[in-house]
Parts: sequence; C-alpha cells; structure tokens
Amino acid sequence: MTPLVYMQTGFWDKLASDTSREGFRTMLDVSDVLSNSDVITDAPEELIRKDTFLMVMIRQGNYHRCDSNYINKKVEGLNTSSDTTDLCATYMLDKSPMLCDGYGVQYGVLAMSADGLWKKRFLFKGDGFNLEKNLIYQNGYKGFSRQLQHPCNSMVVIDPYILTDKSNISNNLINLLDAMLPTQSQVTFHILIISVLGDPEKNIVYNINDIFDDIDKGIKGIRPKLSSFSLCLFSILKGGAFHRRLVLTNNVMADFADGINLFNGDKRSTKNTTVDIVHHNLIGNDRQDLAKYNLWINIVKEQVSKAPDLCICGKKENRLLEL
Repeated sequence: MTPLVYMQTGFWDKLASDTSREGFRTMLDVSDVLSNSDVITDAPEELIRKDTFLMVMIRQGNYHRCDSNYINKKVEGLNTSSDTTDLCATYMLDKSPMLCDGYGVQYGVLAMSADGLWKKRFLFKGDGFNLEKNLIYQNGYKGFSRQLQHPCNSMVVIDPYILTDKSNISNNLINLLDAMLPTQSQVTFHILIISVLGDPEKNIVYNINDIFDDIDKGIKGIRPKLSSFSLCLFSILKGGAFHRRLVLTNNVMADFADGINLFNGDKRSTKNTTVDIVHHNLIGNDRQDLAKYNLWINIVKEQVSKAPDLCICGKKENRLLEL
C-alpha cells in the first residue's frame, strides 16, 4: 500500500518561505515523502513545475490535482468517513499547529502544520526506545509513549507469547495499550491482538472468551472515555507465520525484538532491550521499512481472513487490514 498524502498549497508556501538550515532540511524530508507517496494536492501545476523540491512529483507521476475546497472537505468529513485510506492518510495542511494536533486527537490521523514543522523532524526518521533492566514502569512505557508522539486510530499487536500467561495481560499488554491508545476518539478505534492463548508445552490452554473479556475490561479501565473501540482477539496455535513481535498502527511500526513481555508484577522491566520505532509513511527514500510494514499487514490480513471462527473473538474488522 503506497502512502497517501493530502497537501494544501498554503502548507508548502509556508514551508518554502523558511530559508534557514532547519527549514531547508525539513523541505528535503517532506519532498522525499511526497516523491514516494500518492499525493492529492490543490497546488497549481505552475508551482510544482517551478519548485525544485516538488518537480520530483511530476517525474514520478504520483500526484493528482484537486480543487481548493477538496482537502478541507476530506478533513471535515473524517468523523463520518468509512474510507480506510482517508483515516490512514497523512495531512499537510495550511492550518495552525493547534488545529492540526486537534485532528490527531479527534481522528487519529497525522496532520501537519508548516509552522514549526522542523521541530518534528524526528517523525521523518527511524527512532528507537531503550529500556534498561529493573526500570520501573513509569519510566519505561511512559517514556516510550512520550517518544512515539503520534496519533493513531487502529492497531495490530503481534506477539505469540504475550498471552501465554494471564498475568501478562495486566503486567504488559494493558501497559503497552496505555502507552499507545488515545484517551478519546471520534472514530471507532480498531484493536487486533494476535497470540497463543496459554502454554501448550505446560498443557495450559485459556478460553478465548475469558481472555477477550479480561482485555476488554482492562482497556475500559485505562480508557474510560474511549467509548468507541472494536477489539478482536486472534488465537493462534503456535508462532508459525507470526514469528515477529510487532505493533502496527496507521502511523507507526514498533518492532519489539525481545517481545512485549517486558515487566513483572512489580512493574519493573525484566531485561535490557531496544524497541525500534518507524513512522513508515514518512521515511522518505528508504522504503525498506514501508515494505516490511506492508508485508506484515498482508500476512495478518491473509491469516485473519481464513481463520476459523473458533480462533476469533470479536469482530473481524480493522481498517489497517481493510477488513
């Protein structure tokens, strides 16, 4: 899936007016993103042809012209939109940073203002989160949450071992969701969790409905104002196709090399580890991370689509999978 970007002319005009070193570097980052995305813009073709940074869109043939009101209507209609691509798109808008941040809070989309965008250049690069052994939770996932700094409206959690022990629901899974879920949303938030339920080697098997209820209650406990969310639990027999430990959202891919079971009952981390974080839609010329993201989205979609009903609890719906 190629990233979709809606860009207003005013956004680029303001960005291009910053002739500082930071402004120039930010224009390079944004230009890289535009050259590798499907871009819908109201920018006049004359502007695109005379702007060195935008000319690459003509060479790529990846932009589509719209009228001046089209993008505003798209943003204003997000609360009632059933269009998966719109709710997973990036918006580069001629609006204030406060208003753009508000779109992120309301709809879970990444909306950018040109004003001060250079301060958010980390969004265009890969990043990482270090967790040291014996670190208390408040300085662990909470720090992870601050470093992510991204809105989202849908999520897939893949870890074959996160639910092999029921204690991991409160010690780890709910802590992870607490770091990543919005406090409220005007669109239904989709959550899909994929794991083995229990420990087959120890002859421990958990009932999928019981685990689903525990997770559902846990989410409602940490997000009482997130009134509209759709939870789906996918029970797998073993790692199989899901041999990686990942969290995928509409704006971020987080790779947990050592798994998501990182905290014990005392809320202290059990190992030294690094979580790799990528804003896959904004990584410019390096498309390996986007390819990895798309690969896993396709794997999950295929496995969920053909999974028997007894392996699924909740609705088979998730906008990341276009289900």
